[in-house]
Amino acid sequence: MADADLENLEYLSLVAKITQETNNHISIMNKEVAEYLIHLHEQSKGDLTVFKDALSTLDADLPASLIESVDRLILSMHPKYKKKRANKSAGNADKASGSDMDGVVDEKEMQRRIFPGLALKNKDVPPAVPDDVFLEELGDLVSGRKSRPRPSDEEPSPKRQRRDHSRSHSPRRRSPSPQRGRSFGDRRDDMGRGRFGGRPPLDEQPILFKIYNGKITGLKDFGAFVQLEGITGRVEGMVHVSNIQAGARVNSASDLLSRSQPVKVKVVSVAGSRVGLSMKDVDQISGRDLTPHLRIQSEAEMEEERVRAARSTGSNAVPLRSKENGPVRSAKRLTSPERWELKQLISSGALPASEYPELDEDFGNPMAHAEVEEELDVEIREEEPPFLAGQTKRTLDLSPVKIVKAPDGSLNRAALAGASLAKERRELHAEKFSKYFYGCPIFTIPGRTCPVETLYTKDPESDYMDASLITVMQIHLSEPPGDVLLFLTGQEEIDTACEILFERMKALGPKVPELIVLPIYSALPSEVQSRVFEPTPPGARKVVIATNVAETSLTIPGIYYVIDPGFSKQNAYDARLGMDSLVVMPISQAQARQRAGRAGRTGPGKCYRLYTEAAFRNEMLPNSIPDIQRTNLSYTILQLKAMGINDLLSFDFMDPPPAPTMLTALENLYALSALDDEGLLTRLGRKMADFPMEPPLAKMLIASVDMGCSEEILSIVAMLSVQTVFYRPKEKQGQADSKKAKFHQPEGDHLTHAAKKDPQEGYKTLVEGTPVYIHPSSALFNRAPEWLVYHELVLTTREYCHNVTAIEPKWLVEVAPQFFKVADANKISKRKKQEKIEPLFNKYEKADEWRLSKVKRSARSSQTFG
Repeated sequence: MADADLENLEYLSLVAKITQETNNHISIMNKEVAEYLIHLHEQSKGDLTVFKDALSTLDADLPASLIESVDRLILSMHPKYKKKRANKSAGNADKASGSDMDGVVDEKEMQRRIFPGLALKNKDVPPAVPDDVFLEELGDLVSGRKSRPRPSDEEPSPKRQRRDHSRSHSPRRRSPSPQRGRSFGDRRDDMGRGRFGGRPPLDEQPILFKIYNGKITGLKDFGAFVQLEGITGRVEGMVHVSNIQAGARVNSASDLLSRSQPVKVKVVSVAGSRVGLSMKDVDQISGRDLTPHLRIQSEAEMEEERVRAARSTGSNAVPLRSKENGPVRSAKRLTSPERWELKQLISSGALPASEYPELDEDFGNPMAHAEVEEELDVEIREEEPPFLAGQTKRTLDLSPVKIVKAPDGSLNRAALAGASLAKERRELHAEKFSKYFYGCPIFTIPGRTCPVETLYTKDPESDYMDASLITVMQIHLSEPPGDVLLFLTGQEEIDTACEILFERMKALGPKVPELIVLPIYSALPSEVQSRVFEPTPPGARKVVIATNVAETSLTIPGIYYVIDPGFSKQNAYDARLGMDSLVVMPISQAQARQRAGRAGRTGPGKCYRLYTEAAFRNEMLPNSIPDIQRTNLSYTILQLKAMGINDLLSFDFMDPPPAPTMLTALENLYALSALDDEGLLTRLGRKMADFPMEPPLAKMLIASVDMGCSEEILSIVAMLSVQTVFYRPKEKQGQADSKKAKFHQPEGDHLTHAAKKDPQEGYKTLVEGTPVYIHPSSALFNRAPEWLVYHELVLTTREYCHNVTAIEPKWLVEVAPQFFKVADANKISKRKKQEKIEPLFNKYEKADEWRLSKVKRSARSSQTFG
């Protein structure tokens, strides 16, 4: 009965969705029309061609986009098709072959029609340019010659030369031919000049931190005057004596320089017509910049510098007010009564206010004259990519939820989350690999392992951490000599376990044999990790507490006892939230066997499994969930697109990833301008595919060339590509934090995603509205800027955003206009609609205790009736 009610609810949801779709396309909002379309689709047995023919015989002139959208909705939401998919995923092929399922389309064809954006036509990639042609063109560019000689009768006319220089190089335009090579499709972008060479254009004024050639025109004791080349008109600057030579002290400029001597200088300051130059920052032979961290400023930054210099006097930045005409009066200090009297005369109109600027209340207040910027609200663009229309999470509704009772047992409850990520497979990995590689033979090579006795618990353990530590102490006090290997889930658990074991051994006193506790996880320095391989001293026992890195990556000698709690921490990517979750999940049967094998490397051993044998056989998956089914696929799909593979559903994955994860990856690549409106790779996307890093980092590195900050971005990308380099031991956390604080920048860590401060607590992401928090290791922790961007979102104990940077909201619209837009000032934005005003309350009481509904009303007694 419950299943029938659920199917009716799913059918009503489908009817409502199709009704809304017909209203959007042909302005007909009729429930009967939607039900009739579903009936025709059932009669066509899922065949789209038959469905279109049935509509054409009825003279129903419906748009092709509406017919395809209705077909896609029925295939994804109709309870009949959903039941078939559920039965097939559970392996009940016989159950799925009932009479009501006859003629249902194939699963692969159904996926292609539901997600056409994942089934684009593959494209042949032109062959790469040979290395010798590449080097030849590079040499031609460096020498200033044309890469291909033009015949004498095809000399470029001035008109054509101007047209070549003004031609657009958009990624949507014609791509370069294979003979010229992809890397040199736009040579003017790479070399900074036109196709035919020539002198570079002259600057209208000196550009800060740019290097110029110059000639010395005058020498003084305090410095030298240099006439700059490459600037319109005659422009001179001064090289101070302290900026002539690095290192040795110079008493006079004439000791090292002479008139008319050619030099190379760098502009270090521009204040009106005064230009400050430096010779020590430039290699005088090669012209190389010796201080590249001082980069060339943009036009906006230079304009801001000029405005600031014009408005300021010294460091206090107080605006100057001067009268160009009229006599100059000597400054006189006014007493308080005189100031009051003059203000009254100015208010009555007897004296002009312009003659007494010192009486202005705003004088001396630099913020009074600053432009007050209007608060800017930024929204996410709701438009879908054209090639993903109707397929993303914005348009696909969630199906009704059926609540079932979770089975007993902690392992089974946790395994439900893992079973939803991948289909349960009973075969071994070897058989799967053999089948994938066209039935290649399997050779089984037995390893040199000793027998291992496996022990299970009688009942499930409620606290595997405490049970593990108790088992360690029992082995140490009662078992023969031999080292112990304990598997835990992460760094925090391992550090806590080491501390608890140390305190317990300390409480037992010196009569107990020594227990050496050694942690090992990936964040430890190499010199600390190497201690686990040192031999154990006589009369002592070593216990190694490790993550699952000790399952296969390394072999520790002397291990005779293994303690397996049955859990590990795995990284699972949520495509709907765009967040990586570090989830503690039960291990698979293959992992359990691998852990037990660690005890039999050097001799007979024992494996203590802190779970029941029934849980091992019935609740654990045979093999681990493949990484491709629980990670972000943006980089993988970018590589497939670069190889010309656009039909992702037909690609022969060994373990096909979920369709929502691939759709999210395509959306991310489209937002990065790596894909065009048809879902094909752009020129920028092809450049991004050449970098062995995540697509956002690749685009950031490419864009840094135009922004003039490549050196800084290179350092940022390098740091983000590895694990944290800061080691924070538990016993020296304060000292480690103080050392790390020296590297903190006031602006934050770096940028990639955006979040807005929430009025209640933490932040909310702009894309999903997910509540997030700044990680305690960030430089912006406890500073709470209004807007920030983050590199990644990781769920541990809370939703933490890592590597954050404070930003201005207007930057989002300027940098990514295809993803962000300015909210309409005449409407309330979606973010503001979701905001909740939280009233003040007493911090010693609950938040709602002040409400009148919470106040206990005293009962009144009637004076008449007692």
